[in-house]
Amino acid sequence: MKLEIQTYTKARHIDTLIDLTAANDEAQRFYKSVPDSVMKDVGIWIDIK
Repeated sequence: MKLEIQTYTKARHIDTLIDLTAANDEAQRFYKSVPDSVMKDVGIWIDIK
């Protein structure tokens, strides 16, 4: 199942989403669960497939 943001961005021909991240444990668990994503510094790069 795709995340809603991935469906939204793919429909607009966006192939990578870069977002700032939060440091708390709950947020980190969420970021690590996002498919096709890589944590870099204080951001997350998500490939939209």
